[in-house]
Amino acid sequence: MTQAPPPPGGAPAPPDPANRQAAAAAAAELDQAPLATSGAGQAGAAFLLALSRAARSFTLYDPSNAVVRQFLADYQQKARVATASARLVLDVHPFELLREGEVVYREEDRERSLAFKLFRDGVRRLTFEPEVPWAELLAFLELMAIRSTGIRQQEEDLATMLRKAEFQVIGVVAVEGFTPEEDNPEPEEKRRRE
Repeated sequence: MTQAPPPPGGAPAPPDPANRQAAAAAAAELDQAPLATSGAGQAGAAFLLALSRAARSFTLYDPSNAVVRQFLADYQQKARVATASARLVLDVHPFELLREGEVVYREEDRERSLAFKLFRDGVRRLTFEPEVPWAELLAFLELMAIRSTGIRQQEEDLATMLRKAEFQVIGVVAVEGFTPEEDNPEPEEKRRRE
């Protein structure tokens, strides 16, 4: 790793740990690149990546931090692009989110996976109508960020919190319990290895 040359007449400035963490997180997410190939699928994938980054930034940094503001701006812009011409409908699977059968998000780490958190709490479909207002996008992000930190036993699950938010242009379809094939949501290859 190369460091910037020291400023004239002074010692080198230590690298900013917040920037290093954000860069490491971005590199890790690129390793988990979505499989989307269509233009609309890629826009959906970019939106979900921005959502994931912004949700995690809420838990890592002070809300007034420049990194958080940057992630929020990116999230807002990517949402605008993903819903510009049509609604974005996402089917929720244990470790993936699909748009019209195309994988636009995949994360198999339960602690990091937005898909797993949604699926575990019963959410099976999300719909973002065109021109989603920023107030709803921000409220959705806040709920996802809260859920990322974990919910104590006595608190409501994500499906309940999303329903109570009474979104006007973000739709949520949820179930009350698991069906038999959902009892073990581990990816197929993981089950075969064990």
